[in-house]
Amino acid sequence: MLNGSQLVSGEPTLKLQGPCNAHLSMQISSSTVTPPGYFTPVFLPLPLCIGNIINNVTIYYQNSNSRSCIIVSEFVEQTIPDTTIGSGGDTTHLTSTTPTSYSRQVNVVVNGNMSLLLFVNFANTADTIRIGAIEIDYN
Repeated sequence: MLNGSQLVSGEPTLKLQGPCNAHLSMQISSSTVTPPGYFTPVFLPLPLCIGNIINNVTIYYQNSNSRSCIIVSEFVEQTIPDTTIGSGGDTTHLTSTTPTSYSRQVNVVVNGNMSLLLFVNFANTADTIRIGAIEIDYN
């Protein structure tokens, strides 16, 4: 079980606000509306070893507006700089405005530095996406 506060992004339009007195989740907001066809990424580095197999992922989240949501989740792996390989991609839009979770089964073998990649979409700059725990089941 990992905490959403470990999410990172290099996207300058995103603001990732970590835990505070009001909440322990990662709150994501954007200074711009996401253009059609564009995906804004956030990453969660995973502390896994080569040879581990990821079986299941569960994301605990809540959106302030269903139009601003997580639109893609996948695992990305890197061994050499500037090159990543995606696997286990899922395009289920996570749109709930009440606290909930989304689980899915995967079968991803770790062969390098592994991260969970979430693409977020913002329909309004006043919206937020909150991510609590992220559960990675692996062996």
